[in-house]
Amino acid sequence: MRTPPAPDLLEAKAKLFRGFSDRSRLSLLEALREEPRRVSERMALTGLTQPNVSHHLACLRDGGLVQAERVGQMLALIDDLLAAVAACGHDREEFPSS
Repeated sequence: MRTPPAPDLLEAKAKLFRGFSDRSRLSLLEALREEPRRVSERMALTGLTQPNVSHHLACLRDGGLVQAERVGQMLALIDDLLAAVAACGHDREEFPSS
């Protein structure tokens, strides 16, 4: 019989998936997929207001999906795996209907 996962591991997984569960957060991940961006660039690319960008970035940081770089207040994806997840389906022109 398997031992159930530790509560802290389950909480970390929940935070990770929470980051992917919102369209606005996904648009921010998409905006950060190729290079670090300033707040004004993220707002222009996503159509979100500055308070919304801040709120959703806090959720993404909490889930470990992005990290802030001190120099120039730029923000970047943490690693290539997350960039690949953010790009999921990007090469498809349309998604299947079912």
